[in-house]
Amino acid sequence: MKKRALGIFIDDYQLKAALLAANGKEIEVEELETFQLVEQLENRESLENKKNEKAIAIEDQGFGLDIENSGFIDTDKELPPEGKTNIDIVIDIINRMIPKGTRVGFNLSNSFTLYKNITDVQETNKKKIKKAIWSDFYESNNGDTKYENVGYLKHSDGSLLSVVHDDPLVLSALFDEACTITRTNPVRLSLIDTIEFTLAHELLQNYEFDKDSNSAVIIFAEGFTKIFFMQGKEIKSVLPTIHEGADSETVCDTAFSKILFELDSGNISSLNNIILVGENARLDSDVYFKKRLPELNIIRYDASRAAHGVNLDKYDSQMESYGIAIAMALKILDEKNTVPYDQNFLPSRIRDKTSIYKVSWHGLLLLIILFLSAFFITTKSISNNIHIKKAGIQSAYLDNELKDLKLVAHQVDSLRNEINELKKSTALIDSMTKETIRWTPTLEKFSKAYNEIGPFSITKIQTPAIDHMIVELKMKDRGQVAQLERFMDFSLISAIYTAEESQEFINVTIDCQVKVIQVETKDSY
Repeated sequence: MKKRALGIFIDDYQLKAALLAANGKEIEVEELETFQLVEQLENRESLENKKNEKAIAIEDQGFGLDIENSGFIDTDKELPPEGKTNIDIVIDIINRMIPKGTRVGFNLSNSFTLYKNITDVQETNKKKIKKAIWSDFYESNNGDTKYENVGYLKHSDGSLLSVVHDDPLVLSALFDEACTITRTNPVRLSLIDTIEFTLAHELLQNYEFDKDSNSAVIIFAEGFTKIFFMQGKEIKSVLPTIHEGADSETVCDTAFSKILFELDSGNISSLNNIILVGENARLDSDVYFKKRLPELNIIRYDASRAAHGVNLDKYDSQMESYGIAIAMALKILDEKNTVPYDQNFLPSRIRDKTSIYKVSWHGLLLLIILFLSAFFITTKSISNNIHIKKAGIQSAYLDNELKDLKLVAHQVDSLRNEINELKKSTALIDSMTKETIRWTPTLEKFSKAYNEIGPFSITKIQTPAIDHMIVELKMKDRGQVAQLERFMDFSLISAIYTAEESQEFINVTIDCQVKVIQVETKDSY
């Protein structure tokens, strides 16, 4: 998926916009367009007052505004159709130049940005350094330090190139208002930087500078001209803004005189390169400086890092004039902005509002707690699932064991019932043994007689005494009675009586004397 960035160069009454897309390592220009503002983003009267205040604040400090060229841009420029406002222009930019997911950056206004070299800062803490810089710029200001409005570059010799701005960031407010009107998502502002820092960052990506080489970078815009000097990779000084633009016939002369003054005054020792940025095609600035400084290396910055893609033929001739806007978009697309130009003056209030990833400290804490809670719940759930699975296996095993135990229990119950029955029978036998064993020999005699003399039936047995038994029988005939008398032991039978006779049977009563037998009893356990 392509990553897109829109760089906007605020050039007085113009907004030059460059939309770039990065597909892997290759970066291409998708669209270049200039939008004409109805009025400058800064109010003119307010701008003049701020200039005067800054001039007073830095008086006698070796740093000031270019008073002789402090005129404003000519107001006879062509303006958008009557009835349009700046908010309409910004809405047009959003609709045409900011596809979904595009990150946006723009430059700080030159009129509200001041540079100064400081050599006596002893602090090492970044916040304390910024506070010292703020105090150096605004000695009479007792208000709080605006840390987000302060930046600095630390040179190899220990000195600082400091920058302070009080830009009201009108374009950011217009973006907010436009998104509110159109009910769209906020524009993703990712970068607000100075022209000098943005361009220096990009120059280091395109050119190799010797450590001791000195370069003058000249930016020709529509409404102004900027000059800053670099030694190797470091910006050493930034000159006040020249309030002449590319429409001025004398702007190259003015820039040339400024460079000569810096050389003559000793502010810069020598010069090896002149790098021209902006409206060079209109001014033929390279020809001009080549004639006057033929010994120097004249370079026209052409934003070659973005010179790719299907739209290159369409926009190739415009790449130079959109150099600042392209450099701004390229810095946004660089994932890691290398020092010393990893500067960003985007306020946290805007970053918080436009960033979809920004979370306050307590929100971050809640996210950490949520993550830890989710992690704990997940691990706990996995652990519980393992325990549940083990418990399920154990439960199935116990169910099988229970089934087996139920069978055993059933068998035990059956055996217990049998044991109980046997106990009852044993108890009955034990209770009956003493009383019934005495009749056993007599009954055995009758049983043997039954086998020997033929069948008969015992109808009644009486025991009137422990040694006396009366037995009533039914027999077939008297011959069977006689056989019974011969068979039975007369010591056992004392008398036999015939009570009733019929053709079918004879009732016989036998009077028996029973010998008492003493029975040994066993203890029951």
